[in-house]
Order: sequence, then C-alpha cells, then structure tokens
Amino acid sequence: MPDPRRKATVPGGAEGTAVLPRDAAACEASRGRGTAVPAQAPPHLVLPEPAPGRMERRDRGGRPRPDSPAFALRSSTDSPVRPGLLGRSALWWARGHRNGRLARTPVTPAAATPPAEPAGRTDRACGPTAPLRPVRPRGTNWRRGDGLVPAGKGNGRMPRETVTGGKVLTGVLFTAGFLPLCLLGPPWLLYGVLQSAALLGVREFVRMAFDDRIPAEGWAGAATGALLPAVAFAAPTHLMPVVLLAPTPVLAVAVLRPRPVESAAHRITVALGTVFYVGLLFAATVLAGASDGRALLLLGAIAWLGDVGAYAAGSSLGRHKLAPAVSPNKTVEGAAGGLVGALVGATLARLIVLRDAAWADLFAVAVPCAVLSQVGDLAESLFKRSFGKKDSGTLLPGHGGILDRFDSLLLAAPGLLAYQALFGPILPT
Repeated sequence: MPDPRRKATVPGGAEGTAVLPRDAAACEASRGRGTAVPAQAPPHLVLPEPAPGRMERRDRGGRPRPDSPAFALRSSTDSPVRPGLLGRSALWWARGHRNGRLARTPVTPAAATPPAEPAGRTDRACGPTAPLRPVRPRGTNWRRGDGLVPAGKGNGRMPRETVTGGKVLTGVLFTAGFLPLCLLGPPWLLYGVLQSAALLGVREFVRMAFDDRIPAEGWAGAATGALLPAVAFAAPTHLMPVVLLAPTPVLAVAVLRPRPVESAAHRITVALGTVFYVGLLFAATVLAGASDGRALLLLGAIAWLGDVGAYAAGSSLGRHKLAPAVSPNKTVEGAAGGLVGALVGATLARLIVLRDAAWADLFAVAVPCAVLSQVGDLAESLFKRSFGKKDSGTLLPGHGGILDRFDSLLLAAPGLLAYQALFGPILPT
C-alpha cells in the first residue's frame, strides 16, 4: 500500500508532511486526478514532521487519531489551514467523526452535492469520497441464502418457528372444545359452528384480497360462498344445482358495475375463489361430518396431528425445502413427518372412538387425506403470499385466522367424501 504521507511545501517555504486518509492516493488515481499535491494550495493540512521516536497513534481502521502528531484534517476549501487552528479543528473533527469513521468532506455551495448514504452501517473503502460497502452485522453470516441468516452451528437446517404461550393455549382450548362437540354435540350445533367458521372464512378471504375496500363482486362472492354450507346441511340433494348457479351472482354484479374495467377480471376471479375455495370446501366439511361428529373427529385427527408431525419433523430434521416459492419453511422431511402424524391420528381415533371401524378403511382414508391436507396448507400459504399477508386473520392468537386453522381440514373433507362414494361408508350407522 502506498505511504499516505507525501512531501509538500507550505506557502512560506517550510517543508512538512501532507497526511492523506488510508488509500486516498489510490482513490485519486482511480478517479483520474493523479497523485501530485499542489505546492501552493494543498488539499490537506500540512504539519511539521513528528518528533523523532514518537509513534503515530492510529485507530483500528489504520487512520490517524485526533491526538496523533501526524493527524491531518481535510480542508473544506482549497486554501491551507493555519497551524494555529489545529486544536479547535481536531475537536470539531472528533465530534463529527466518532469511532474513527470519516464523513463526507464539507463542500462549498458551488460544489456538487454528494449522494445520500444508504441506510444501515457502512464502511469506507478508501477515503471520504469512496463508494460505500455494507458491513456484516455481528452475529450474522452470509453463507446461506441471499439475506442475513442468524449465525448458528451451520448445519443447514430450516429455522425453527417460535412456539409462544398464546399459541399453545389457543391449541389446547380449541381441542378442548372440538372433542366434546364432535362426540356429544347434536348435528345442528355442529353445523352452527361450521357455518360460523364459513362466515368468518369468506370474510377473511375477501379482506386478504381487497384489504378494507371490498368491491361489490367481493361481497357477492362472500354471500354466495356462505350460502353453500347452509344448503349442504338443509338440502344436500340440492347442493349440486346451487353450485352450478353459484357464479351467476358474481358475474351479474360485475356486469352491472363494471368500472374500473381494467381490474374487473381480478375482482371476478377473487370472488369466484371465495365461492369455491372457501364456501364449497366448508360445504364438503358439513356433508362429511355434520351428520356424524365421529367422521369430523377423524378428519381433525388426520389433519391436525399431521400438522403437528410435520412441524416436529421439519424443525428437527428439515434440510430439503419442499416448496420454497410458496412456503420457505416447509421441508420434505416435514411432509414425511406429517404423513406419519396423520397415521398416528387415525390410529388414536380408532383405538379411542372408532372401535367399530375397520383398520383397512382407516388407513386407506388416512393416507390420501394426509396428502390433501398438506396440499391445502400449501394452497393457503400461496394465497397469503400472493396477497402479501402473513396470516389470514387475528382471531386465534398464535395461529392467525379461521382459514389458517382450517386450511388442512378443508381439503381432507372432499377426500373422505370421495372414498365413501367409491367404497361405501367407513363408519357403521
């Protein structure tokens, strides 16, 4: 590295040393300004040579400290600074440049305004006007991914999701209310709970898509989607004609109120998604479990114990990402753990409640329903990521909204209905 001290002549004939910042000569050469120092108007303070045997005091970055004999101050003008101003100038420099970091040189009104510095900690490469480079914060590393990853053992596992007390308490209370509802509750009460969940679900979906400015198409889709579970409970044989006519209210509202026309397709698509993704899947859940709460209990055991198994396996063994563009924290190992958890849930349901069901039917239902529940979880994550939301709502502390809790159950219910339509009921009446 070139010696930052260069000989110069003070106006008056005295010979001294012009001290430049670290690598300042290289910076000047890279800018095409050369390295020569003008004799009549040196750009830096010219000081007498330090006393023999007296060492320069420098900071950690190799720059002269304010109390060093070789300390120099970059002048704001092209005129040299009188040596009598050294003490006051050093105090001014020390106040404005803490920790040995050099700020931008003060410029005259005629000079160009320097560009704004980026946010966050920065470090100088080679002088006051050199470009900035980011400094790695303490406790982080850049070995994995493009962002800052907390420094750890470097084993490549996925970061663990924080389990808070509110999340555990919400899960315990939800389970304590779900079990007696499925085992002891009458069908109308079970339907009432599912219908309320459907109303909250359609509201969460349209709010995720449109925030607080819900258009008319969104309200039409929400009303139609909330109607489907009621039809499934009151008149299940008429559900298919109602489903075929479900897009009609949304399209009619869009035609009557088309403006702005540029976003009409987006509004119609979101409204139809509310009808078929939320309303129709809740109607399938009502068909599968409203008449017999034990079937709904089986679906809950498969879906939610599958979620527990996926979380446990993914947080402890997860290394290979399953769908990084949709949900970065989900892994292949977590998916395998979810399948195992679903089988454990079906086994517990058989041993505790469904003692008259065949083992073959339970396992034949558990495997496809476990796969469908994971697809439902990923689909809900895709919707949230597309809408720019973290959770669908804030109703359940630690879990999010109704759709965050029922996302895996909603796709497992059509799997149970399809199996019963092909091979007969798995629960004897």
